Formats: sequence, structure tokens, C-alpha cells
Amino acid sequence: MHKQIKEDKTMLTLETATKGELTARAVPITQIRQHLTELPEALEKGGITSIAVTRRGEPVLALLPWALYEGIMETLEILGDEELMDTIRRSMEDIREGHTHSPDEVIEMLGL
Repeated sequence: MHKQIKEDKTMLTLETATKGELTARAVPITQIRQHLTELPEALEKGGITSIAVTRRGEPVLALLPWALYEGIMETLEILGDEELMDTIRRSMEDIREGHTHSPDEVIEMLGL
């Protein structure tokens, strides 16, 4: 299932990613150990969203910014809530069918 990833031997020369893409850079675990304190800045300035830590060319860990981790966890929580997902699906169907209200209509409906 794991595929071989080309490792970046120069960990701190991370390339800038295209805006909106989720990109990962593969880095050997030995390089991570040597540059651990520099990783937050490398992720922030490097334009990548995560680092795949490799051992013998195989990914073994993923390092990512905390905000991205929290976003992933929140997304998983929402996706795992069947009642909430049903509400979202029904709401999206209402939008597709044009069953919406303008802001003025909502204000009037709420009596504000």
C-alpha cells in the first residue's frame, strides 16, 4: 500500500506550493532529527502543508501545522455525525432547488 517517495535530502530548501494545493515533502528521519526546531518555520515559509517523514524511503510519520491538524479532526468529527451530515445534505438540496431566503427576509422572519 505504501509507495516509495523520493526523499528531499536538503530538508530546509522547501519549494513553494501552488496556492490551494495540499503538498507534502518527503524527508528522511535523520534530517528531521537534525532540524526539529526549524520545522515550524520551514512549514510556514516553505509553502507546503505537511512533511512525510521517511525511514528507508518509506513514509512512517506525517508532520503538519497544528491548524491543519485541527481542521482535519473537525472535518472527521462532522463527517462522522450522521445527523449533522443529513442536515447538511438536506440544506444543500434546498439551495440547489432554490429554497432560500434573502437576508432581509430572514431579518423579517426573525422579527429583528
